[in-house]
Amino acid sequence: MKLDPIRKFIRNLTGFDVHHHVPPRDRLAWLMSFNIQTVIDVGANEGQTASEMRARFPQADIYSFEPLPDCYSTLTRVMKGDTRFKSWNIGAGDNKTTTTIHRNPFSQSSSILDMEQLHRDTFPESRGDEQNVTIKIDRLDDVLKVSELKKNILFKIDVQGYEDKAIRGSEQILRATKAVLIENSFMSLYKGQPLFADIYKMLVDLGFTYRGSLWQKLDPKTGAVMFEDSLFVRE
Repeated sequence: MKLDPIRKFIRNLTGFDVHHHVPPRDRLAWLMSFNIQTVIDVGANEGQTASEMRARFPQADIYSFEPLPDCYSTLTRVMKGDTRFKSWNIGAGDNKTTTTIHRNPFSQSSSILDMEQLHRDTFPESRGDEQNVTIKIDRLDDVLKVSELKKNILFKIDVQGYEDKAIRGSEQILRATKAVLIENSFMSLYKGQPLFADIYKMLVDLGFTYRGSLWQKLDPKTGAVMFEDSLFVRE
């Protein structure tokens, strides 16, 4: 590659190579054009998404759902004082029930499903002993009233293999939703989890169009895409 004269001079003089600074891409920039008034945050963990969405959509109502008691406590502390924020200490599913979640030492890897070895091999932070925690699950269609939700709706789902259940229990809301941002796997990280093709079909059947990936996790050994943050939009 041919260097421009100034860059070549600096490198020869100092030993350092100078590059133009390229600002990181804002993965949520396109969503700003959707006039989002409601954010539904399923799998809220400790408030990472709620905080990010509040910075992007200061006037939006944010509804967060997190089943792990300790993560839920952090979530409510992080969002304390936000009058347009409301939260529930439950998980999203296709029926109202009580079940057990495997609380992983790395909280973001916790799942109702059993973890595959591939997950542990790829994410060392998830290799510790898990603790079984009893949690509540409910259908979001029974928790939220579609008629009371402001348009346009952004529905975010990050539930570690429970995506199909969360979708089935939220179909009324999803039919009124503008965009879905969902963590979507191409490889099985949890036993019996739905993969990209399954989730793609469910959301297309609900009237959405797949508009690509906002972020991808690659297999560190092969470079293959393991999972991504998929964006589906109602055109």
